Amino acid sequence: MKQLWTIAQLGVIILSILIFTPLVIPKNEFQPELFGMPYTLWVGILAYFGYVGLIFIGIYAHSRVNREEKDHD
Repeated sequence: MKQLWTIAQLGVIILSILIFTPLVIPKNEFQPELFGMPYTLWVGILAYFGYVGLIFIGIYAHSRVNREEKDHD
């Protein structure tokens, strides 16, 4: 479970770095559109869902790590 906790932490760091790169926020560009939403908006929404998923993974893994540590005491 410690590995899953570490992966969740690294995922949040990597996603945070990627969110502010030109890959996600291109200069003066709004194409392609998805359901009438500009590129930056729908990629931001995907990043939001990525954060939510990583938070749920982190909550699950961290609670398991804490439970395992209490069992060993």
